[in-house]
Amino acid sequence: MIGGHGHVRPRPDGLKARCGGPRICSECARELAAAAIPAAQFGPIDLSPTQIALLDKMREHGNTIIRLPGGFWTGEGVPWVGSAPLWHFGTSTINALIVRGVLIVTERKGDRQFPVRCEIAPVQRATARNPS
Repeated sequence: MIGGHGHVRPRPDGLKARCGGPRICSECARELAAAAIPAAQFGPIDLSPTQIALLDKMREHGNTIIRLPGGFWTGEGVPWVGSAPLWHFGTSTINALIVRGVLIVTERKGDRQFPVRCEIAPVQRATARNPS
C-alpha cells in the first residue's frame, strides 16, 4: 500500500476488513498509478499464453471484462455461440491476474463479494513469458 493507505471497509456483521492493497483494491491501485512509481521497481512477471490472450481481448473491448452467469468471463456485448460467449476465460485465469496486480476488481457482488468486473491495472508491469 502506498503511503500507508490501508483503509478498512465495514462489513455487514459489524467487523472491519482491510482493503487488501493495490492488487485487490481499486482505490489503492489508483493511488499507486498516481504516485508514478516506475513499473520496473516491482520487477517483471511472467504471463502464460492464456493470460496474454485475455489481456489482448480486454484491450479490444475497452480494457474491461465481466463475469456472466455460468462463470464465463468475457467482454460486454460479446455474442453467444450456442451456450457460451464467442470468447471467454475462466475464473482461475482472472484470479491469477488479480493476484499479480495486472487486473483490478472494479465491481463485486453477493454476500461474499465475488468479483464480477475487472479492468486492466493502470500500472502495467507484466511481461510476456520468454518462449525459448
